[in-house]
Parts: sequence; C-alpha cells; structure tokens
Amino acid sequence: MSEKLLSVQEGFRVPSATETFAYHMSENPMSKILTVGLVAVATVLGGASMAVGKGISVDLEPIADRTIYGDYPDASSFYQVIWGIDSRRRSLMKWDLPENLAGQTVLKANLEMQIERASDPNTVIEIRRMTQDWTDNTLGTSQNPCVVGATWNDYDCGNPWPGGAGALGDTDPNIIDSVDLPLWPQFNNLGDIITFDIKSLVQQWADGTPNFGLLFHDASMQGEAGFWSTKHDVDPGTHSNGPNAMPPMLRLEYGARCDFDASGACGLADVNLMFKQGDLVTGVPVSPGNQFDWDTDNDIDGDDITGWLTLIGTTNGFSSPMLRGDTDHVGASSPASRTVDITDFQNFLGGFTGAGSTWEVGNFNGDNVVDITDFSNHFLPNFAATGGGTYGPGRSIPEPSTVLLLGLGGALLACVFSREFL
Repeated sequence: MSEKLLSVQEGFRVPSATETFAYHMSENPMSKILTVGLVAVATVLGGASMAVGKGISVDLEPIADRTIYGDYPDASSFYQVIWGIDSRRRSLMKWDLPENLAGQTVLKANLEMQIERASDPNTVIEIRRMTQDWTDNTLGTSQNPCVVGATWNDYDCGNPWPGGAGALGDTDPNIIDSVDLPLWPQFNNLGDIITFDIKSLVQQWADGTPNFGLLFHDASMQGEAGFWSTKHDVDPGTHSNGPNAMPPMLRLEYGARCDFDASGACGLADVNLMFKQGDLVTGVPVSPGNQFDWDTDNDIDGDDITGWLTLIGTTNGFSSPMLRGDTDHVGASSPASRTVDITDFQNFLGGFTGAGSTWEVGNFNGDNVVDITDFSNHFLPNFAATGGGTYGPGRSIPEPSTVLLLGLGGALLACVFSREFL
C-alpha cells in the first residue's frame, strides 16, 4: 500500500499501518497530542456490537486543569499540584480532542495521574462529566479575588456556576469512574500512578455530547489527595519534584465503525450507504474523519470496501472476511454458512441492467453499475461450484469446474444479448 496521510492532523504522514511515531502539534500546540499509532481492532461496547477497523492511538495532555477552593471561594489558583480532592476542594480538567474522533468508537480512554500526596486511606475520588464550560487561569499566577479563570463560586471570574457554588451542580450525576486510594504511605515514591477508566465519557463526547471536561470529587468527604498538574514544571521552587513529574495523560484509542447507519448491526444497508457516496472505483475525496474512509487516506475507494468486508467478518463472529460476490450473506453472523454460489449468480443476473447501485444485485466494486467487471473481477474468483462452497475458518473455496465456468459465462452472455437486442 502506498504512503497515506493520517487524518489526525494535516501534515503528518504515516509510512505504514504498523509504524508508531511521535510528533509535536505545531499547528495546535494546545492539543499536546504526543503519540500516534495504528492498530487493527474490534470491540464490543455497551452490549451492542461496535466494530472498529484501523484505529488511532493518541496520548493527550490536558489543555486545562485547575483546583477550586471552598475555603477560598473567589480565588483563581495557579499551582503545580491538583490539590483539590477533599471536602473543601474539587478539581477540573479538559482536553482538546482530535477532530476525527467524532462518530468513532472509543476503544480505550485511560486517564493516568501521578500522585503527589494522599493524607487519608479512605479517600474515594469520583469523576463526573461537566455540563457547564469553564475557563482556566491564563495569567500564570494565583489571584484572590480572581481576575480570570474558574473559582469555587464562578465558572469564569464574575460568572456564577448555574448549578450553584462548587460546580457539583453543573455535572452529570452519573459517576464515570471512582478510585479508592490505598494507604497513603505507599505514595511516597513519585512514580506512583492512579488510572481512571473514562472510556464511557469520551464515547459521549465522540457521539456529540459537548466537551466541557470533567470534575474530580471526593465522595468520602475526608482526607486529601494531590496529583501533579499539567502546570507541574512552572514553579520548581514550590515542589522539588515538580520538574520531573508526569502531567495528567489521557491514553486514547479509537477507530472507525462498520455500522455506518447506527442501526446496531453491520450489514447490507451499511455497504450500500457507502456506495451512495459516489463512484468508489474512481474514488471519492473526503475530509479527515469521514466514517466511510476506513483506511484514513481521505478518499473512499476499493480499499475501504475491502477493509469494511474484513471488519464485518470479524464483527459478525467469523475469522475470515466477507467476500465480494456473496449477495445474500453479508449480514450473516457466525456460525451461519456463507457461500458464493448459484443463488448469487441468479441475483447478479437479475441486477445486470447496467445501472445497479446496491451490493445485493451485484455491484461489488462500488461504481454504481452492475457490469462485466463485477462478474469477472469479483464474482468469478470467489465462486464455489459444488459441495456447499462455504467459506470461513479453515475452509477453502472449491475451484469451479471449467464446464461450469463456461456455463456461467454463456448464461451471462445470453443475458447481455437478450437485453441489448430483444
């Protein structure tokens, strides 16, 4: 496969589907996307089959994190440590997410945070989704009273939280994840990491829920926990380990779905929806993140059909791809039999009008025409003559006999002749 552009950010190139590389987001330095990789994966999400093809892996540092203080309700802090996870303090965090995350399936979203202190063994930290946007302190120093940034009283200095002081009233009450901190003495080493699973939250953002970040809340209402902030290196004199600390990091993996119409299943409707985008033999240019662009080369073409057939095979429980030429089993699930046989040939003949646009009548290459190319390039190579012709795990496609191939060709020519001259 030739070199293709990765759609995470314009100007970065992926030499192959297996290479991983690091880069700095010079176009948008606030994003702080640190690493990108490509994987081939499939997942089951929320009880429904949510298949994922070639995916993207990114590490994201927050664009903003801050502590709001109940004991200093009008102060806008600027510290190296996210202090505020106790009865008097809460913390906020948010990210600038990749543009092409929209509409994708989130495979993993682990938020890793490095502990700076924990004063009680019973501290339970909860994460909730913010429903109100907020601002960070951009002045580089703390202020009391505030000049800019969120405080205990305000989502931005002078603008009160709609749900009341402390921001808890401006969160979704559903808990995304919670962590019960173990005994604090084990956190004396700087390398200790706490991981939160926020996949369900990031999936909400990918599906269109406004991204206002999250809130850390101490459900136990006792003790104190501190984590290194994204600002960990701004004031080395305050905390000696700050320059060497790890900022919060969201390790994210996501990829394209085969369920294009969001019906909860992958099948004929999805491949036909792909075909409606235009002539896929010529190729249809698209913007980064298009759901039909399975191989992320900013073009919908035959490679994307091949990728989709591989993906739906895996999604529906088979260990091999669906095949071109199979007009009636694309939506089948294992252990159902899949065949490219005489029934498919009959379906192909029925759609051989020169203007068929759907898979089930023989449009296997996505050019919205059922013609001899679909027959010779896609149907015949996969045709199984006798003995069931099932393709799947450990099963090969029997070679059709010469006599049968001649018979099929003759039938096709007769069909062409009758429609052209009768």
